[in-house]
Amino acid sequence: DIKETVETLGAAIKAMAEGKINEAVDAVMGSAALIKCLEVLNPDMLRKMLKTAFQPVAVSNAIKAAMKKMPAELQHPFEDFLTFANELDEADLDAIVGDFTALTKQFKVKIPKALEELKKKAKDNVEEVVGFNFPGDILKSVDPLEILAMLGSEIPAPLDTAFNKALQLAQYAPLLPLIECVKNGDLEGGLAVVLSMPVLKLVSEFDIELPRNLLKNMLCARGVQNAIQQAQTKLPNNLHKPLQMLQQLSQNLDGTLDEILQELHEVMQAAKIYASPSINFKFPADLIKSLKPVDILQIIGEKIPAPMNVVFNKALELAALAPLLPLIEKLKDSDLEGAFEMVMASAPMLMCMSKFDEELPRSVLKKVMQNAGFQSAITQTLAKLPEQLHAPLQQLQELSQELDGNMDEVMHKFKGIIEAAKVYKAPNVAFNFPADLIKSVDPVDILAMIGDKIPAPMNKVFELVLAPMRFAPLMPWIEKIKNQDLQGALALTMSSPVLDLAAKLDKELPRKILKQTIGAHAFRSAVAQKLETLPEELRSPLAILQDFSENLDGDVDELLGSLFDVLQNFTDYASVYSNPKFNFRFPEDLVKDLDPSAVLTLIAEKVPAPLNAVLSKVLTLSTEGVSIDVDGMEEEDKGFLGMIDKLLKKVDPSKFVVMIEKLMEALPPPGKAMLEPFMDILVQACEVKQQAEDAKKEAEACAEKMKHEIEACVEGVAAHDLRLDVKSMAPMKTHFKFELVHFILGTMCFFGIVTMGILVAMTVSKDCGCTSECPAAAKWAAACPAVCKC
Repeated sequence: DIKETVETLGAAIKAMAEGKINEAVDAVMGSAALIKCLEVLNPDMLRKMLKTAFQPVAVSNAIKAAMKKMPAELQHPFEDFLTFANELDEADLDAIVGDFTALTKQFKVKIPKALEELKKKAKDNVEEVVGFNFPGDILKSVDPLEILAMLGSEIPAPLDTAFNKALQLAQYAPLLPLIECVKNGDLEGGLAVVLSMPVLKLVSEFDIELPRNLLKNMLCARGVQNAIQQAQTKLPNNLHKPLQMLQQLSQNLDGTLDEILQELHEVMQAAKIYASPSINFKFPADLIKSLKPVDILQIIGEKIPAPMNVVFNKALELAALAPLLPLIEKLKDSDLEGAFEMVMASAPMLMCMSKFDEELPRSVLKKVMQNAGFQSAITQTLAKLPEQLHAPLQQLQELSQELDGNMDEVMHKFKGIIEAAKVYKAPNVAFNFPADLIKSVDPVDILAMIGDKIPAPMNKVFELVLAPMRFAPLMPWIEKIKNQDLQGALALTMSSPVLDLAAKLDKELPRKILKQTIGAHAFRSAVAQKLETLPEELRSPLAILQDFSENLDGDVDELLGSLFDVLQNFTDYASVYSNPKFNFRFPEDLVKDLDPSAVLTLIAEKVPAPLNAVLSKVLTLSTEGVSIDVDGMEEEDKGFLGMIDKLLKKVDPSKFVVMIEKLMEALPPPGKAMLEPFMDILVQACEVKQQAEDAKKEAEACAEKMKHEIEACVEGVAAHDLRLDVKSMAPMKTHFKFELVHFILGTMCFFGIVTMGILVAMTVSKDCGCTSECPAAAKWAAACPAVCKC
C-alpha cells in the first residue's frame, strides 16, 4: 500500500505541475492504497475528505446518470456507491475503507472488463456501449483544490514539499488555458477564456471585486452591446434567449458576486445551443471582437500574485507585440512596400501600435489616407470598378474625413472596411487592396513614424533597415563634402530630395536653407547677371526663379511644391543650357559666390545620431582644409608621435592662412590690428614646411629626444624656436632648424599662439568704440552678436 501510495502521489504531483488538476484528483480519490494510508495518518481528515468528494448532491446526480447508461447487470456497484456515500457520517472508518476498496476494484477492474466484453459482442453497434471513468466522471462538479489541499496537509516528508509546491502552482490551473492563448498570440481567444467560470472564481481570490470589474469592462462595452443587438437581428427568434440573458446580466452587475457568477453560469449553459455546426455564430468570440484584449488582460495581470504574475505578464507583453512580428519579418527582408501594405491591411497591427503611443494609429492613417495621391487613387479605382464593389472604397473616403473622432470608433470603422475589402480578393477583380491605393505614399516615412515609437528591442530592426533609406538623399551630398567639393554639395542642397528630407528633420529647415541660398544677395545678383546674358527665349526658368526667391515666407509644403515646379523648368531646359554656346550649369553657376559652410552646417546640425557626429566631423575637416582619409580616420593611432605626424600630413598651412585672412576681414579695426602680427608667423611656417619635410630622415634618430621635448611643450615649457614680443605686437625673427622635431614643436606653438591671438582680438573687439555706421562693426556684430557689443 505504501509503495502504491507513493506512486499515486508522484502521479498527482506530475499532473498538478502540468496544470492537470482534475487528473491529480482522479489519481488521489481513485487509490484505495492511499485511502488506507490516510486512515493511519489522520482518520478524521480522511472522513472529511471522503464526504467533501462524494456527498455533494451534484455527485449523487452524476452517479445516478452514469448508472442509467449502464446495462442492468452492471448497475449494482453504482447503487452500492450511493449507499456508501450516504453512510460516511455514521459508519465505522474501517468499514468505510473496506467498502471503498471493494468499490474501487469494481469500478476500476470489473466494470471496464465487462464493458470491453460487451463491445466485442456489439461489433457494429460499439457506440451504444458507454464508458465510465472512476472517480473522474462523478467528481466534475467538485472543487479539486479543496480535496488536494486537505491531502497536502497530511503528506509526510520528503513528498510534502514537492506536493505542496505543485499544489501551489495547480491553484492557477484555470489560468493555464488563458496563458496558453496569450503565449500563442490569440488574445481574443484569451478573452473568451476570461468569461469562463473557473477563471472568474479563481481571480476572485486575488481581488473579490475583480470578476465584477472584468465583466463590466467586457459586457458593458458599447461594441459588445452593439454586437449582441446585431447578432439578434441575424439569428432566428428561437436562438435569442442566451443573448437576452447576457444583456440582462450586463445591466445587473452590481449584485452579490455569487449571484452574478450563477447568472453567468446559466448564460453559458444556455449558449451551448450555438455550438451546432449549422449555426453561423461563435459565442462569445463574435461578441467581443471590438474589445482591446491587452487592456482587459492587464487588469488580471495586475492582480495575479507571484510567481505566476511574472509568467502571465511576460506572456502578455510578448503577445502585445505579436501583431508586429510579420511586419518585422518584412523589414528584415528589406521589403518596405510589403511591410507598408501589411500595416494598411491590418487593424490589429495598428491597434497594437496604440500601446506605444495612443495617437500613433491616427497619425499613420492621416498621413496615408489624407495624401492627395491616395485620394486620387480611390477616385480612379471607383471609376473602373463596377458599382457593386464601390462600398468599401466609399467608406474609406468617408473615414479619411473623420479621423479626428473617437479613436476606438475610428479603428472599429477601419476594421470593418478591411473586412469588407475582402471582396477585392476575388480572382475576377483587377484591383489589389490596399497596394494599388498606397503607391504614391513613401513607405519609409510611415515605417519611420512607427519605428520612432516602438520600444527596444524591436526598434533596432526599424533603425537598421530604415536609416540608410531615410538618409539616402544625403549620400551624394556627403560624398561631395568628403571630396572637399563644398560648392557641389551646396548645389545638391537645392535639390528636391534633400529639401524634402530637410523638412522631415525640421519643418522650417527648408525655408532657412532657401533663404541662405536662393534668397541670398549673391544668388540674386548671379540670376540677374545670367538673365542679361541669355537670349530672351531661354530666360523663362530664371525669371520664374527670380519671382520665387522674393516670396519664401509661405507655407513650407506649398513652398516645396512651388520649388519642384521651378526646378522642373531648369530640367526641361538642361540640354539647351549645356550647349557650349551658353555653357550654363544650374544651380552651380548661381551658387559659386555663396559661402557653403553655413548652409551645409544647417543640415548637419539636424541630422540625428549617429550620422550627425560623422557628418559634422567631415564638414569641419573639409571647411578647415583638411584632406579627409576615411580609412585613416577609422584606424586609431594611439601613439602621440604618430598623431602629430598624421596631423602634419593632413593640415595645409596655406589654406589655414586663407581662413585666418577671412576672419581678419570680419573683425572691427582694433581686432584686425591685434591679429595682423600673427600672419607673419603663418607665412613663415608655410615657407619652411617643405624644408622641414626634407629633413624628416635626418630627424628620425632624434625620436626619443623629440618625445621628451613635445611632452615639455605640452606641459607649458616655452618653445625655443618661436618667440613673440607681446608688448610691441611684432614677431621677432624666427629661426627654424631643419629637423622635424623643431618643426613639430613650432607648428604646435604657432597654432596655440594664433588661437590665443584670435581670442585676444575678440576680447579687444567687445568695446571697440565703433559707431553703428561702421561697416566692419556691423559685419562683426552680425557674425557673432554674443561676443561683440558695438
